[in-house]
Amino acid sequence: MEIEYEDLILKLKQPFQSNKGTFTSAHQIIIRLKWKEWRGYGTAVFAKEYGMTAETVVNAFNLCSDIVKEHTPFEIEKLLNDLEAMIPNQPTVIAAIDMALHDILGQMTSLPIHRLWGLEGLSIPPTSISLGVMDQNDLLKQAKMLSQWPILKLKMTLTSDLELIGRLREVYQGRIWIDGNGTWNCEDAIVAAKKLHQYGVELLEQPIPAGSHEQLKWVQDHSPIPIVADEDFHCIQDLLSLSGSVGVVNIKLLKCGGLRRAKEIIQLARNVGMKVMLGCKTESSLGITAIAHLAGLADYIDLDGHLNLRSDRFTGIRVNNGLITLPNGFGIGIIDRRGSGI
Repeated sequence: MEIEYEDLILKLKQPFQSNKGTFTSAHQIIIRLKWKEWRGYGTAVFAKEYGMTAETVVNAFNLCSDIVKEHTPFEIEKLLNDLEAMIPNQPTVIAAIDMALHDILGQMTSLPIHRLWGLEGLSIPPTSISLGVMDQNDLLKQAKMLSQWPILKLKMTLTSDLELIGRLREVYQGRIWIDGNGTWNCEDAIVAAKKLHQYGVELLEQPIPAGSHEQLKWVQDHSPIPIVADEDFHCIQDLLSLSGSVGVVNIKLLKCGGLRRAKEIIQLARNVGMKVMLGCKTESSLGITAIAHLAGLADYIDLDGHLNLRSDRFTGIRVNNGLITLPNGFGIGIIDRRGSGI
């Protein structure tokens, strides 16, 4: 197989602020695998908090290009295993190649990925839509505009006023999730959880900084709201470590290494009594459509990262007031608006 890639800079409609900063654009790398007449797309989304930069991702692609050339799509297990051994600290690169391989296999069998895996007919939960940190007037205005959306996911920082959720309830009656991105210490996280519980908040994601599963367990044990592990959760090994510590893990392809590993994590989570959320970064519809093929297996969906883009290079997943429709195209089912070339 041949591999080619290019940078993609995505401009946002509106700046997005969280505990990690304020962003006006997002950066990812698009790849295309070519084998005979087949072409498969993938995307490497990276984030500094996971030790991923454009430079490290490009270096990893250059490092693994020769081994990719030596394999066919029918050797997907062997190839991905070899890549995990070669570049263990770059799961987003492996995820991109994993996506492209599944895209090719779906095209070869004339099936979308979810049908290829026997997931047709499963009920897909609605997706949340994320609102960044903003002042009260802007938040209430946004909430009114999104009154038909079933779930709002709000970012919070140390300066966020928890009472704002009470005022939000005056204009929005749907489900609410809160994402702290590591905002609080353990004691303050419990205070926040109890206050948020009064306003009917359903989930509290990563309330404390990543790094201590024991502290996360302490927070879960004292919280009236289920805790979701995001920055503290990457792969199957983390799932085993977090079992009994949190109720939910947030699966993102850039963290776990692709669709193959994501599906394995979901199956193992079921076995140990944990729930799963499918998540994303701010990115194009390519990666979001890819992970959405697993949506019928998930408990919670947070796949809105393409909705704040000024222009999305790809078309695929459709979202209407939180309701997801998967594409019928073969493989991932995306369409590249620039045509077939990179």
